[in-house]
Amino acid sequence: MLAVGDYQCEPAVLKILREDIDLDEGKEFGETLRQAEGFTLDYDQALKRVPRGFDPQAPWADYLRLKNFCLTKEPGLEYMHAPALLDRAVADFKRCKPFLDYINRAIAYSRHQ
Repeated sequence: MLAVGDYQCEPAVLKILREDIDLDEGKEFGETLRQAEGFTLDYDQALKRVPRGFDPQAPWADYLRLKNFCLTKEPGLEYMHAPALLDRAVADFKRCKPFLDYINRAIAYSRHQ
């Protein structure tokens, strides 16, 4: 598995991420997901409902349910056995950098409050 992001986010970080997503209607966050082609959001531990104070009918509401802001990719054996595995993995992670920058911005902001 390839993974990038923040697993078990601190409450302050979750609050900031949810507010950021809600403020711009999920546009920037959604764009980071589009750039990370081949990766999917980890919804394994997502909340069943949108947190109080947020519109559960909003098109970006599923993002607000996240507790882990992680992207994952489960490459097959062909991917893992390819001669250029390192190059492919590096290229995959580069596509995830905007997502990671988005998450890290919230983490950094939470530490300076």
